[in-house]
Amino acid sequence: SVYWGTAKELSYKDGTTELGSEVVAVGSHPAGIADPTKDCYTFAGWMNGSTPVADVTALSGTADEEIELTATWTPVYSSTLDFAAITVAGTTGANPIGTFLASGNMVSKNLSSSAWETSTAKSGYIGYKLKDNNAEIKFLVQAGKQVVITFGSIAAAVTLSKNGVNSTISAASGDNAETVVPAFVPAEDMLVSFKTSSTGTVTIKKIAINSLYTATYIDDENGNSSENNVAQVTLGTPTGSKTFMGWKADQAVTVDDEVVAANTTIAGGKTAVLSANTTFTAQWSDAAFTVTYYDGATELGSENVVSGGNPVNYADYQTKAM
Repeated sequence: SVYWGTAKELSYKDGTTELGSEVVAVGSHPAGIADPTKDCYTFAGWMNGSTPVADVTALSGTADEEIELTATWTPVYSSTLDFAAITVAGTTGANPIGTFLASGNMVSKNLSSSAWETSTAKSGYIGYKLKDNNAEIKFLVQAGKQVVITFGSIAAAVTLSKNGVNSTISAASGDNAETVVPAFVPAEDMLVSFKTSSTGTVTIKKIAINSLYTATYIDDENGNSSENNVAQVTLGTPTGSKTFMGWKADQAVTVDDEVVAANTTIAGGKTAVLSANTTFTAQWSDAAFTVTYYDGATELGSENVVSGGNPVNYADYQTKAM
């Protein structure tokens, strides 16, 4: 190995932020610093330029070399959390909110033991109330995913941050009003957080992080169509010369919180949550009419006739009536 011939300063950085430094004595290896941490990322080691450094304490350099080590990170992406899934005994005190947030790879800060409570103050609230000033939830969204944050009530100032760009969440008006942050799809990985900046209660109902897919509709009566970059679709109820019987999907979808297997009939008007690019095929049946034959008040018989078709037994019933 080639050791430093003169004492040099070794710096440790995360991007442009300096995390620490040390002076390496002549003929010595660096001592190193503690592994850094960052919300929603796992430390993945140091880089010396484009070269990974397996062990900082074994690093050596030349007398004229200045070394700057840069931290590398592995993203820890978050998943959907529905706060209605949490149950606790009582309304305040210790509860599993921290564990629940961690289950979706979300980070919480400044939450006291009484920062959360079940939302029972008004009917219609589902979820949990964030009570303390400066309480925060932070999560990492993978590029191309759709984010929808749903609040129940907002009675405190709430700041939403997207990669450091802040905005204020405006509460919906009316009792039991539901506030939905407009859906957004980041073009690159995005660190999202929201926190209270005043006292008051904020009810969180759901943080949805959805994959986006293409929905294709095959409809022999009205023509084919498609929707791109959607997490869910509302199936129409088309009309035509035949009787509409529903839709069949070539992939499993979720309808009314239940998984519906592929090739199962789904009624029109239902909302289907996608898990892959999905083709929906409209199911049609020939419209049928019942033709009944009478001789005066006496019924001679009847038959079903498809739309546009001709009665088959008309002549037979005509003979009977004569």
